[in-house]
Amino acid sequence: MEPVVALLNQKNATPDWKEIKGKLGEADFINQIMNFDKDSIKPHVKEFLNKNYLKDAEKFNTDRIMKASKATGPLALWVSSIVKYSEIFHSITPLRNELKGLEEEETRMLGEK
Repeated sequence: MEPVVALLNQKNATPDWKEIKGKLGEADFINQIMNFDKDSIKPHVKEFLNKNYLKDAEKFNTDRIMKASKATGPLALWVSSIVKYSEIFHSITPLRNELKGLEEEETRMLGEK
């Protein structure tokens, strides 16, 4: 649950048990997961999650987590997937910007004809 709470709170620090329990007790906890803005994860949060959880296959083994807890297992997969998505999303941002510029240039050129 540590990486889940760190991601939801956008913090690059390990949450303590009190913070984790508080987050789990929030009435909209599931909605926070479902509506999480995956496009705006702060780089320092991704770096923290990768360094302290995701890159450590022994510590962050989603199969073992799934066997230990049917509730926490899917959340571990969610954290892993969201961080991977964010890394890909931000790596292609320059390409999306270039495409947008080319489309605008094409529209401008077609309008001049």
